[in-house]
Amino acid sequence: MVNVSPHVRQAACVWLLAVVSKCSRYHDVQTRIMDLQDAFILLLSESDGMSDQNVSESVTVFHTG
Repeated sequence: MVNVSPHVRQAACVWLLAVVSKCSRYHDVQTRIMDLQDAFILLLSESDGMSDQNVSESVTVFHTG
């Protein structure tokens, strides 16, 4: 995430998790899985519990499909 505001990055994390969890079956999302995983990996460096929880949930979504 490029934005310097932690609130914007948290919001992006929540939005990204929602897209992945609700739309993971769609072709456009599936073709960008590696990009989405990279974005979540970047969010792991955040020092807040909210992002950590969302990233953890995204891992479950990616692996349970």
